[in-house]
Amino acid sequence: MKYQVKEFINEKYSKAVNILKDNLKEHYHIFLWFEIK
Repeated sequence: MKYQVKEFINEKYSKAVNILKDNLKEHYHIFLWFEIK
């Protein structure tokens, strides 16, 4: 049971990380623009 919960959390975490990475790729130029200003 504990193993299943851990697997579930890992799956959710990896999905969240992938979403964040996609968002960073899309908005990276915006972050850079703010850094320059």
